[in-house]
Amino acid sequence: MRNHTTLLLVDDENNLRQVLARVLELEGYQVLQAKNAREGFELLENHAEEVEVVLSDVKLPADHGLNILRKVKEKYPLPDFSGFLTAGSV
Repeated sequence: MRNHTTLLLVDDENNLRQVLARVLELEGYQVLQAKNAREGFELLENHAEEVEVVLSDVKLPADHGLNILRKVKEKYPLPDFSGFLTAGSV
């Protein structure tokens, strides 16, 4: 069943990102994939009207997931926007 929610997935680990994207797609999400923060922000800029969820790795080569969350909240303020990040070690 398609739920029509578009999700932005940011993770530098290619295999993990692809597996997670596939699982989410099987659950009905449309998934936009980015391998780093720069690509993520480009996709978000081009698909701002569509993206409802941003799922990001915490540790990225040139940025940090918390910085991404902060920048997304600043640029795209939504009244019900919240973020949740987990990692083995932060």
